[in-house]
Amino acid sequence: MNPRNVLITSLVLTIVIFILGILLNYGLDFIRLGSIMEVINEHELSTDAYLAEALFSDVFDSNKCTVMNARINSLKMEIQRVGVELGSYSCFSFFNRKDFDYLKRKYFLLELQFLSLITKVNNECNNPYVPILFFYEIDDDLSERQGFILQEISREFEDNIVVLSIDKDYEDEPLVKMLLQKYEITKAPTTIIDDVKKQGLFYVNELNQIVKKKIKRADVYSQSINFTYVVDVLDIDRDKFVKNSFALLKENISGFAKGDISLVLGRILQNDSLVCGSLDFYDAVKPESNEEKAVIFETIASVGCGRNRREYLLKASKLWKTEGNMFRSKLDERLALNQQIKFEYDLSELDINPVFPKDAEKMIIGKSKKVITADDVLVSQVDRVNRDWLSYQLFFSPFYRADRLELLTEYELDRDKLLSVFSERLTYDNANLMPKIGWHEGARIKELRQVGFKHLTASGTVVVKINGKWYAPDENGVFRFEVPWDKVSYPTNRFLREDVVVIVDTHGINMLVEQAIRYNASFVIGCGDHPGKAKAAKYLSDKGITVISFPDKYYPLLLGSNASVFGSPPLYVTGYTAIIGSRPVEFFLNETFVVSDVSDKKRFSFSYYDTPARYFRILKQYYPLDVHFVGMNDFSDMYKIVDKAREVNAAALGARVHNEDDYLAIKDWLDEDKNRRAILFHSMPYPYGYRIIKEYPEQVTFGDINPVFE
Repeated sequence: MNPRNVLITSLVLTIVIFILGILLNYGLDFIRLGSIMEVINEHELSTDAYLAEALFSDVFDSNKCTVMNARINSLKMEIQRVGVELGSYSCFSFFNRKDFDYLKRKYFLLELQFLSLITKVNNECNNPYVPILFFYEIDDDLSERQGFILQEISREFEDNIVVLSIDKDYEDEPLVKMLLQKYEITKAPTTIIDDVKKQGLFYVNELNQIVKKKIKRADVYSQSINFTYVVDVLDIDRDKFVKNSFALLKENISGFAKGDISLVLGRILQNDSLVCGSLDFYDAVKPESNEEKAVIFETIASVGCGRNRREYLLKASKLWKTEGNMFRSKLDERLALNQQIKFEYDLSELDINPVFPKDAEKMIIGKSKKVITADDVLVSQVDRVNRDWLSYQLFFSPFYRADRLELLTEYELDRDKLLSVFSERLTYDNANLMPKIGWHEGARIKELRQVGFKHLTASGTVVVKINGKWYAPDENGVFRFEVPWDKVSYPTNRFLREDVVVIVDTHGINMLVEQAIRYNASFVIGCGDHPGKAKAAKYLSDKGITVISFPDKYYPLLLGSNASVFGSPPLYVTGYTAIIGSRPVEFFLNETFVVSDVSDKKRFSFSYYDTPARYFRILKQYYPLDVHFVGMNDFSDMYKIVDKAREVNAAALGARVHNEDDYLAIKDWLDEDKNRRAILFHSMPYPYGYRIIKEYPEQVTFGDINPVFE
């Protein structure tokens, strides 16, 4: 072939190939632009969705942090994809440089918007993310090396770190210049993390230390709780409380209890070392059941201190599934994966419409009866039964399972007063303490347990915040029983989220429902001094489970319901049988009643004196009873009640016996005339109330919610 022809042919082929390459690159630019634009559009759509969800959570009071966390991870991945594709595609773009510059500017704006979102999440959700600002230069070896280091650290802490890469020399976006001025960036690479700024290479070990310090935060979700609230309200000597708790920590007690003591002390003293130190004790626990193990895993997840929250919550989720508690299993799984949780709830109030005969002349109060035998199963609260954190009596795991015939005293480490006398021991002298009779649910259960029934304590109840109030669930995970705020502030609680709390030292019938049904309880014992507890009592009764509450302030709400619910009833133990209630006393509807009330209902423990007034105000809705309501101003005012009874010649009294003054006043009044009778409310938790009910079987009865009218 002619050399000239070869040369021309080669030239033509070269030109054709060059043109094809240009056309191909031009076409690929559009594909690249389209791909980047698609990712950017997805990111913008996700951002809009995030903002809409955040607004929705504000308006409808759902959990904003759940919404934010669920979206942040997807936004993080999308913005990384935009950066990677821009970085690779722009290197090969010849014809659409202006378009790529536009997208690059858009990318920087997305990064800055994302940084604002991260800042907002951290401000409102206890700093779950660690943002890293990385200022780099294009075609700079050190910047490239720093980029690889940040990729490595980001993979290691993928749930916590967000890396935002910014071209230091990018001049088309004024906000980038503002960042350069704010952080005084003059060289690349420069990395900023947690207010630490470093020019040049920031090595993995240095970054690791800063990130771990940032994410090893303790007890993140409980920061807004005042853990000294109950201590202060009850006027407990805080210094003495701390001193004795530290002393107890050195004793030979269970690891679970030591973990709780360390946690309590850490919270009371606001000492993160003590809070994190509790984990060493929990790690050493040898759980007696899957349920106890699950609560320990939830505990570790809640305390944090650098532990893998997701891992422990997923472990707990599997154990709850094994135990048949499916809603708890799903809850822990969704918390672990930062998924949005929609709680099922029923916030309706009690609606009792009793039907009483209109032509009745008398009422018999106290006829209701429950017989307990060794075949029964009791489920009780933990607080004031086998633990009492307020009087630093944390010796055991709340999941301790005593044998059927084992009395509480047999596993009390030779502490005679444990579980019979509680925070009262800090203020009462021994004469008024009367430890042989004892106080509250613990002492009454101790007496009943001579029968030999199986006794289980219900611990680890999960409560959630809905519309500003806290609720405990039924057996299906429907949150319906309100829990008073002070119980949420117990320093032994575990905060899985700001609105999800595990209550270890359960207190009240409202916290026992799920376990009572799952454990096949035949009766339960717990506090009844809240409307949510009354609602739970009715719910359990409808399920065939008898409820006994020695504190019964709100059980008048159940009057005439025919529920198997006993408020502050007398008890008798004979051999292997116990009788609850069965104290019938007759009252004529036309006789005069004198009933205690309180003038200051804000005084917490004093307000219980209004329980008789609650009972009789409901009765007066159905019968024109002659009732004198007498307001008390202090604990020593019971003489005002009996003096009024003498003044109006009343032979029927409604009262509460809490202390010696109450006991002596009512005792003197009863002794004056054997025809005088008293209905006592909220009295059986206390030694003097217990005494007067025992001493006057013919004249004194209890606030039976099912009076018989004839």
